Amino acid sequence: MSIFKDSKIGKVSRYGPEGSTAIIETTRLHSLIIPKMIEVFKTNVEEVSDANKIVIMLLQHIPDSMINFDLEDCDKVLRIEGKNFIPQKVMTIVKKTGFMCDVLD
Repeated sequence: MSIFKDSKIGKVSRYGPEGSTAIIETTRLHSLIIPKMIEVFKTNVEEVSDANKIVIMLLQHIPDSMINFDLEDCDKVLRIEGKNFIPQKVMTIVKKTGFMCDVLD
């Protein structure tokens, strides 16, 4: 496993087997360390083109986030990693495009 550290922004990336990546990022704010939050949503998005449109829309609302879909998963998973985003707002944005979106338990 290789490890990359960017000391300017406190990001540590670990690259594991088969190209998997785990990213841990923290931000120092008034001597507090605030980790990124990760939320996973169940959707009914089927097409890559629809997923791409939704990702673009979500990035307008939470620009410093990592957003992706796993359309091969049975739950058509939407995964968001970022700071200070509201899951309910994400669900509202996705639902306005005509798709289902709920927090995955």
